[in-house]
Amino acid sequence: DIFVQFRIKHTQNAYLIGNYLDLGPCGIEVPQTELDSTVEEAQQAFYYPPDGGRSYGGRARRESEGKDPEIYSTWWNRFGVLWVQIESIEATTRAHLWAERFPGVDCVSIGPTDLMFNIKSHPRHALQSVDKCIEFLGKSLQGKNMQICHRNGTSETRKKYADLGVTVFLESPKV
Repeated sequence: DIFVQFRIKHTQNAYLIGNYLDLGPCGIEVPQTELDSTVEEAQQAFYYPPDGGRSYGGRARRESEGKDPEIYSTWWNRFGVLWVQIESIEATTRAHLWAERFPGVDCVSIGPTDLMFNIKSHPRHALQSVDKCIEFLGKSLQGKNMQICHRNGTSETRKKYADLGVTVFLESPKV
């Protein structure tokens, strides 16, 4: 009964999302999402018709045993969680469009290290820090049905990021 969020290895594997979900995860995270086509492919592979194109199969699917396929697919389409990861300025500035075009994407998650690397390769862009990108996301996604997740590291920084619009927090253990 543990909620498992699985991060696929690469955006090129988005077509395999249904296969991963057939093994039991409750959610999928797609890393380094940049293109509308990746978001569309992920949504199609994640959801059953009419919300997507996922094939009905796999015995380990969450809560599927003994359920009518139509009832199950309706349940899954409300239960499963699809995340795309923001790791570039380009993705940061496109997320609000994804929220409008792809209503099945529940959350964007911040990949702070790769986002920082990307910011350094755009020295003249207005968004010159991870925090500025998060603030931009918070404003551009306000009122839209898409959450923002941040791996903020500690509970001490939670209020700061909540004030910027983050609603889902992942904390890292202290080592």
